[in-house]
Formats: sequence, structure tokens, C-alpha cells
Amino acid sequence: MPDGRVILSGKDYHYLVRVRRVRAGDVVRAVLPDGSPARLVALSVEEGALVCGVEETPDERMREGGGPALILLQAVPQPAKMDVLVRQAAEGGVYAVVPFASRYSVKAAHAASRRERWRRIVREARQQSGSPVATTVEDVRGSVDEALAYYREKRARAAARSESTAALLLHEKGADGSFHRALASRPDTVFVVIGPEGGWADEETAAFVRNGFAVINMGPNVLRVETAAAWAVGVVSVTARESALWESRESEKPQER
Repeated sequence: MPDGRVILSGKDYHYLVRVRRVRAGDVVRAVLPDGSPARLVALSVEEGALVCGVEETPDERMREGGGPALILLQAVPQPAKMDVLVRQAAEGGVYAVVPFASRYSVKAAHAASRRERWRRIVREARQQSGSPVATTVEDVRGSVDEALAYYREKRARAAARSESTAALLLHEKGADGSFHRALASRPDTVFVVIGPEGGWADEETAAFVRNGFAVINMGPNVLRVETAAAWAVGVVSVTARESALWESRESEKPQER
């Protein structure tokens, strides 16, 4: 890319030109060979080659629309469910997926060998959805304590940048916390924790609470792991993005005398 151009061929060319029907002048979100996200402008469509120019390289989170960076800490489920979960997370604009082992989760040994598969799933999901977020799948953490150590490190880094965070533990029972209340401060980063098929051990829930996680009841329906993750990401995204609108509407209401 010495002249600021990117030439796409092979599968990328087929997908963009034949499937998505990209034409000269269209903008394509992409990840460059060095791993950085970019917006490409299609300059010309030639036989077997799509020639693009690099329009800009957004910040590392590419949080278009002003929403927070979502980090999903996921107790490892069955392999097929984890594949679905990773795809949905990438489509939903999750910044990072952090798999970890919990007491009642599937043994995480199989997960470490699937990272390349997950990267491919992320790439294909971003192509399909057009997500501007460069979703990453982190190394598998071996326990809840290791997952919490990751959280504390990320929270400390955010604090050093004067950024705010919120942390939510999704639970099928117990406290009935509020998404609106948890996200009222309009945090820059939101951590969402989803449990395994076997649910949480009491001491695991207590550990998350001690570390500042708000427990959110998921309602009367029992959701599959992959459904719960997609549901939580969607609710957090919409709640966070629309909070400013709700605040403005509240301020416009006539005051009682």
C-alpha cells in the first residue's frame, strides 16, 4: 500500500463486488494488513480487482454514533454455541469478547484451540454486517478470578485516561437492577458478564458484586447462553445510545407546581 491504495482480489473482490455490489465511490469498512481499522473508498472496479483509497483510519474503537465500547466477558459454553456467540458479538459491534472458565461452564481447554476459527468468524461477521468495530477475541481466562483481573486492569487503564466504566452481571435470578440506572452516567466502556449453561455459583456472583458489578435480572424467561449474550448487547447498546434522548425529553416535561 505504498501509494495509499488497497487492491482487493480473490474472495474479498467476489464478496464486495459480486455480493455487496460495491461500485466506484462507495465506502467500505475494512481492516488493513497491519490489523488497524480503516474506511476505504472504492476508486475503480476492474476485472478481478477492486481498487480502493484509504479515506481515514478512525480511533481504535471506531465507536461511530457515540456509543460506549462493549466488552463481553463470557463463561465458556459448548463450542457450537461459542461460535454463534462470537458471530453475534461481532455483528453487534462488541469491542472485545473475553472467554473464561467458571465452575459450571464447559471445560475451557477446547476453547484455546479455536481462536483462529473465531477470528475468521469475526472477519466474516463484520463483512456481512458492516460493523465498524474491530472486534477481538481475547485469550481464554482459566477462572473467574482471572476474568476479574482482566476487568480490573482494563478499568484502571480507563481511569488513567479519565474515562468512565460500568459493569453488569446478567443473572436469571436475584437482584433486579436497572440498565437505565447502571448506564445513567453514560460510561465510555461497559463490561457485560454472561454465565454458562450451568449458571453461576453463589461465590462467583459474590465475587463480581465485590468488584463493582451491578446484578441485572434477565426477566422471567430462561434464555440460552448465546441468546442471552445477544440480548444483553442489544439492550446495552440501545440504552446507552438513546440515554441522551431520554434525558432531553425528561427535561422538556412541564414541571409540577
